[in-house]
Amino acid sequence: MSNFFKDSVHEEMDFLTAAVRPMIFSINNIYTEMPESIDIELNELSNTQASEMALTMAINMFDMDPLTRSLFGYIKHGFKFQVEKGTYIDGENNELIGSVKLIKNEPTLSEEHMTTILASFVYNTIITTTSKTGKTGIKDYVKRCKEISRIFGIKIKTTSAENATFELRQTIINMDWNIRDLDLKVKLIHWIKRYIDYGCLHSMANISKFKCMTHKGQPIYSMEEIK
Repeated sequence: MSNFFKDSVHEEMDFLTAAVRPMIFSINNIYTEMPESIDIELNELSNTQASEMALTMAINMFDMDPLTRSLFGYIKHGFKFQVEKGTYIDGENNELIGSVKLIKNEPTLSEEHMTTILASFVYNTIITTTSKTGKTGIKDYVKRCKEISRIFGIKIKTTSAENATFELRQTIINMDWNIRDLDLKVKLIHWIKRYIDYGCLHSMANISKFKCMTHKGQPIYSMEEIK
């Protein structure tokens, strides 16, 4: 039974790494590997936001699945434009005179920044999707939101689908759960979404297993999914 709740990543860490309790997030690996400075060509200046430009650059540099692209898109304060003094566009010759660079604001994403990114992901993932399914659908949706919150020690009293969604979001964002690998928390968010939207029992089984792992009092880096 002990292997059922095994966190293989944490158990295989060396003493110093385990003591530091690093926060892990796959998009931080991509961010860290991106160059500190990227020269921008004239034909690339259509993106007015540095974050949009950075996402385009990252997609071109790395093999990113749709979920990773979505998460990377939530990095809103990781980049900025640096424009050399006197830079202008020569419209007659369609040429950029001077220099425009995309600059990383930090060598690696801070824990605070990664947590903010995940909060944005929660707000755009845990959304009310049952408004058109009738009273029975809304009732079941609210009931499942309450079940999930109750698992984590929070009571939702509302009968409104919108309010239940809001309170569940706040529960997910505010509860630390000792997760140090945010990709695992992304999985947990998807399990929660599939359960509240569709009543998926496979997802509930994984949520319940995760909840049991939190009782170990150790940072959580991995969990073998129940298939």
